[in-house]
Amino acid sequence: MRSRFILLCSALFIISIFVFGIFALAGNWTANAATADILPRVVVDNLRLSVVQVNGVADSSGEKIDENYTAPKSVGGGTIPLDKINEPTTNATVNTNEISGVFEVLNYENYYMPDLYYKIRLFKGTSFETFQLIDTRVSDDTISVSPANVNEADKSIQPETAIKLFKYSYPNNIIEGEYTLMIQIVTGRGMELGWKTTPLHLRGNNKFLDIITSKVTSGGKDVLPLQGIIVAPTDDVFTTFNVENKGEEITATPNIKIYQRDSTMPVVNEYNDQPTTFKKGEIKEIKLLLPKFQTPESYLAEIKFKQGGEVVSGINYARWVVEGGNGKVIYIKTDKDYFRAGENINLTVENVGPADMTDLGQGTLEVVITDQQGNFIGKALNDVPLNFNTFSSKISIPVKSDLVSPKIDVKLTKNGKILDERNVSLPVFSFVAKSMQETINAQQEIENKNKAEKNKKNEKYLDYILLVSIAIIFAAVIFFIYKFYQHKSKNKNE
Repeated sequence: MRSRFILLCSALFIISIFVFGIFALAGNWTANAATADILPRVVVDNLRLSVVQVNGVADSSGEKIDENYTAPKSVGGGTIPLDKINEPTTNATVNTNEISGVFEVLNYENYYMPDLYYKIRLFKGTSFETFQLIDTRVSDDTISVSPANVNEADKSIQPETAIKLFKYSYPNNIIEGEYTLMIQIVTGRGMELGWKTTPLHLRGNNKFLDIITSKVTSGGKDVLPLQGIIVAPTDDVFTTFNVENKGEEITATPNIKIYQRDSTMPVVNEYNDQPTTFKKGEIKEIKLLLPKFQTPESYLAEIKFKQGGEVVSGINYARWVVEGGNGKVIYIKTDKDYFRAGENINLTVENVGPADMTDLGQGTLEVVITDQQGNFIGKALNDVPLNFNTFSSKISIPVKSDLVSPKIDVKLTKNGKILDERNVSLPVFSFVAKSMQETINAQQEIENKNKAEKNKKNEKYLDYILLVSIAIIFAAVIFFIYKFYQHKSKNKNE
């Protein structure tokens, strides 16, 4: 069609000559204080393991539950019968380094909870008092949970449930012993929510280093590793920790990974330090200089020792905060994933101010809603405080036509400067949303069909015009040739 249009334009030219927060075991959200009533009531329950590798989901005795059973990444409404999944594990022995299982995420909020991740943490020991962090993994995929329901009779809250299957491979070289596996729900910005634990007896290659004490130092001041010491961009920051080797002599290299605020957020630097040899039974102090950053932010260092690419130690964390004005959008949630024409999209947006706990005064939240095709739906501006507390904004934006799974873009600004941006695309989750999506898709298909037919008709019209234009040009050329020879013949006769 485009080529025809070009030809037509050419013909016409001849004729006339543009798109650890609060929980600080393994890296809290920031140095900011979050008020307890801000935390969404999202909990983990019914953590169950398949500790024997079989097809399908099995209990610790290896009994196959259902070889045809496959669950989606997350489902809502408890649609997977719980009797199809093994009972919660109380204790188990794992002979391979891969653990698979399932857990439930319960949402007690009256808001749709999208964009949730889960962290898998492995601790040596079976009580919080003796825990040593061995490993942490953050899920690649996300979980979404619909809002809770309220029983009108007694006003009790009936939580909505999502069920999640997972697999986890723990480090091969751990020391055989008693461990605790923890599943914790976190937001995409690292705010830590509910968790569940289960004890395990694990076997490994017995070649592992224990991190037993740790601190962060700057300017002669020592703080706890996750406290978040506040420094200037030019200050030296050190992490100092003791490493115990209970096995044979080993030489290992510290791998340092630096995250922006939390391990759910971007890695801003990663490098290896010099190798170190640990003799059998030795406890050695390690002191590492951490990199300098100019951008005001809370930084989290994760240090592991590796040998030949394999992890041979637990994790040492160190947090420090580069002073200066900044802020973050922590979480965005909506009351549902579908909206009828005339309804409002009710949002809750949570933000914090500078990680160095200073007060920047007022900032602005800019919220823009678009549909799945990127068409503008609505916009709202809201003034928010930028200090060390977490602030929750309630925002409503009217909808003029049926809308499913909107895209939400949020900017946090101060005097026109963008401090942070957050984007959320709500998945189609609820039954009503799926039904509406089918209707919208059907309407879109009809519109596309009508558009295609219209384009086809336009192509025919263009073809006709093109043919007529060519005919006119041809006739004009013949006419001029005829007139030329006629004039020439006349002159010759004269």
